[in-house]
Amino acid sequence: MQTDELAEHLFGSVLGALDVLTVAVGAHFGLYDLLHREPRTAAEAAAASGMAPRYAREWLEQQCVAGLVDVDDPALPPEQRTYAVSDAHAAVLCDPDSLAFTTPLAQIVAAAGVQLPRLLEAYAGGGGLRWHEYGELMSPRTGRRQPAPVPGAPRHRVAARADPGARRPRRGRAGR
Repeated sequence: MQTDELAEHLFGSVLGALDVLTVAVGAHFGLYDLLHREPRTAAEAAAASGMAPRYAREWLEQQCVAGLVDVDDPALPPEQRTYAVSDAHAAVLCDPDSLAFTTPLAQIVAAAGVQLPRLLEAYAGGGGLRWHEYGELMSPRTGRRQPAPVPGAPRHRVAARADPGARRPRRGRAGR
């Protein structure tokens, strides 16, 4: 990869990371569910979610620019615009039974960001963080109910252990 290609790649990654963080915000306030059930104005979304009205309006505008949320008529004054989440996007953003549901991944990125100072300490000292230390964003309730295929990932399981022979036998299965 040449200099310009790398710079463009990283810039795109930064924009993607920011989009992912806004997905974590939307999930926290339940905005995707609200907007999928019923189109709402920014004021209605703010009132129903508990988000400050100004931030709800800005979040909704950003979500439209990112292509995650639909707006009925962008030419209307901001206070009259109605926002919605399509069925196709709801599968990704707010349906935990969908194989496409990836909102928990956004919450995992947010949790890792919150713990970056401790992760840097772990990298320097060889330590680590336990799952629960990442906080509520990494809660088991955050996760998906079904595994989703990851584009480009191999379709078979790969042993994660460095030494497969070091596995401990399962209780009651020794000697088999």
